[in-house]
This record gives sequence, C-alpha cells and structure tokens, in this order.
Amino acid sequence: MTHAEGVLRQDTLKQRAQHLRDEKTHLMKRKEDLELQTNEMNLPFPEARERLMNRIKQDNAEIKQQEKEISEMRKIVDQYQRQLKEIQNELSGKPNEGAQEEAAKFEVLA
Repeated sequence: MTHAEGVLRQDTLKQRAQHLRDEKTHLMKRKEDLELQTNEMNLPFPEARERLMNRIKQDNAEIKQQEKEISEMRKIVDQYQRQLKEIQNELSGKPNEGAQEEAAKFEVLA
C-alpha cells in the first residue's frame, strides 16, 4: 500500500467522494444503456435486428475472451498448486513422484 492510499483510507470524506464518483460513473453508464434501449425501440425492424446482431457478436467475443483468460488462469493456478505440492513434499522429506520417476530412469541407465 502506498502512502497516498493510506492517507485516502484514513480520510473518510475522501473515501465517500471516491465512492460517489464510482457510483456516478456506474449510473451514467446505466443511463446510456437505457437511452440506447429506448432509441432502439423506435427503430425500424431491420435496423433494430442489425444492432441486436452486432451486440450479440460483441457479447460472444467478450465471452470467448473471458473463457480464454479463465483457461489461462486455471493453468497458472494448476502450475502453482503443483509447485506448492512439490515444496510441501520437499519440506516433509517425501520425494515427489517426478523425482521418483527420474531416480528410476537413472537406475535403469546405470
């Protein structure tokens, strides 16, 4: 935590102001979304359909990107879990399975 963050956390008025700015941003986005929906209701059917199809394509692209990020994060978590297990095994004095396999390979070669 930086010094500025610490000062901000201590000052409740600044916290409240930041919270209100965040809420304002959220509400402005919501307002824009609602205005778009209202305007779309007044559009001719083909144009409304086209906009809806574009929104679906954007949403699908976002979903695909998020699924890719989730997959990458899962791989990273799995890697860290394997490393953690190896470290725990080393600390407890138990060799991990990979080390046992390596030892067996060297015995065969010897």
